[in-house]
Amino acid sequence: LVNEFTSNPRQVSLLNISGELLKSCIFDHGSDLISINTVGINPGVYFVRLLTDQGVYLRKVIIN
Repeated sequence: LVNEFTSNPRQVSLLNISGELLKSCIFDHGSDLISINTVGINPGVYFVRLLTDQGVYLRKVIIN
């Protein structure tokens, strides 16, 4: 997801299908890898919201 954009990620959030926030992480500059611990998250369809210097991006993800 991050590689699609040229801006630095600031915050990444995991949302359920209803848009409710489940997890959120703030990142420092210089981090090329973003991961969210999904322990305790049931398999299903979710959204990842990425806040960057250039805007907010939303992508659908499937957690198995």
